[in-house]
Amino acid sequence: MNELLDFIFISGILINIIILFLLSKNLKTDISKRILFIFFLISLMTLLHSYAELHQFIPLYALTFLPAEMIEWVFGPILLYYIQSIFNKGKFREQINLKHLIPALIIFCFITLPIFIYLLTDYLAFSYLEILMEYAPYYIYIRDLYFISYLIYNYLLLNRIKKLLNAYYSDDKEQAFRWIQYLLIGALVLMSIDIATEIYEQVFGDFKWNIGFVTISGMVTLFAFLGYFGIEQSSILLPNFLWTFERPTTEKETKNIHPEQEDQQEILYQFMATQKPYLDENLTLSQLANMIETTDKKLSLLLNQHLNKSFYDYINEYRIQHFVELLKTDKLQSQTIFALAQESGFRSKATFNRVFKKYYHCAPSVFIKQNN
Repeated sequence: MNELLDFIFISGILINIIILFLLSKNLKTDISKRILFIFFLISLMTLLHSYAELHQFIPLYALTFLPAEMIEWVFGPILLYYIQSIFNKGKFREQINLKHLIPALIIFCFITLPIFIYLLTDYLAFSYLEILMEYAPYYIYIRDLYFISYLIYNYLLLNRIKKLLNAYYSDDKEQAFRWIQYLLIGALVLMSIDIATEIYEQVFGDFKWNIGFVTISGMVTLFAFLGYFGIEQSSILLPNFLWTFERPTTEKETKNIHPEQEDQQEILYQFMATQKPYLDENLTLSQLANMIETTDKKLSLLLNQHLNKSFYDYINEYRIQHFVELLKTDKLQSQTIFALAQESGFRSKATFNRVFKKYYHCAPSVFIKQNN
């Protein structure tokens, strides 16, 4: 068993070191890379701590004690900051909320650091620490549940951002945050296993081997595997007004259309019909707003309140119509279906198929056969 754990720990340590080296190249220019660097640095310290505990290497155990004991308290806020930096880098410094780190700071000052001093000097600074150490499993439950609550919060935030992307981008940004979803789900599963094993040991007694080693090695391996792909993530900037998470407009409110919006709608229709900006696969709401000489927010309100459509749906509806028009020509004889889809403004085959089925309730190939 020790040989297997050695292999996992050493592999994880090497992977973390490599990732930290790759991240170090962009620390000055990229705030998201700096956050990810901290993430992997703590991950590395935790892995070294577990390795030192396995081999009873006291100096390394002591050196890595503090970050290892704080990992569940700080990883939740760090992942939150990373998500915010990826999707709103331009406004990240204005919107970062340090209050998320307050619980971790309190735990560090009044629990983790005093226990560390106690382990080094046998001096117990606070009497309540005796009670805490006596009921250590309950502290672990609270710590794990705290981390789990942040994982759930971050996952819900990510889903909310996904909806916002449809209000700003016309192409599919699924890959931009899919790896983060896997990271959050994987960490949630591992923490649930950790809590389950703690409860099992408290009720039925300890395992013959330290199950905690397996949990921590699995978690760090997951972070290393999925986190590596985060190095290549580019920022997907959302305008500041979208980050306010405005409440949805009611049906009653959509009926009260300002005359200015009616003029904008006519301008938009004419521009879409004559200039066909939807053929640009990288078209964003901001670019289209500039083309019709309005603001991001006004165009977003027009689409969502007046037309009851997201920017993503609005643009892709035009693209599907363009694709169907191309089918009426002889281009399909010399080009593939996806080639016509790309000519219509679609970047992804999966996105094209999904959008087409939404409007015609069948696959493009089936539609072509039915319409000959």
